[in-house]
Amino acid sequence: MKIQTTNLKAVLQLLLLLFAVGFYTAVQAQTVVNMNVAGNKLVITTPGNCSTPPNNPGCVKANGRTPINFNLVGAKTCSGGGKAQLTRVAIRMSEGAADGGLTAAAALDFGADQATGIVNVTGKSANHMSIRNYNSQSYTVWYRIYATCDGAEINSDPRMVNDGSGSVP
Repeated sequence: MKIQTTNLKAVLQLLLLLFAVGFYTAVQAQTVVNMNVAGNKLVITTPGNCSTPPNNPGCVKANGRTPINFNLVGAKTCSGGGKAQLTRVAIRMSEGAADGGLTAAAALDFGADQATGIVNVTGKSANHMSIRNYNSQSYTVWYRIYATCDGAEINSDPRMVNDGSGSVP
């Protein structure tokens, strides 16, 4: 009886350890981009982590398969007094281009419409949106985060560099 109790205790401790490691890994594997509102502009406050210039705020160097969380934090009041709300994320293959025109790989990695670039969000509220990134190939996209502010649409458009270290399920 004592041996069975000891074995059960050891198994439970091992399961608890594996759960803790899995939870820690899941928490570590997220990319977070924070922003606030200044006047009627959406301003990225998260420093960029890209290894190649320009490493502007919000520049994301993706590593592996990871969710990307966009958070409206801090100032959310528009110049007219209303509250900004996040609405959607769209991507494009080149800076300054219209949203969309994606390669098949980019559309698949982000769950986006290839023509419009609109990304299917996996979680959304007025102050938060999350998207997936399978990061299956090496390429760069520019992403726009859209919000409404006093009835107008505002956005911010940093870049994202996928290194191809992820995989499509």
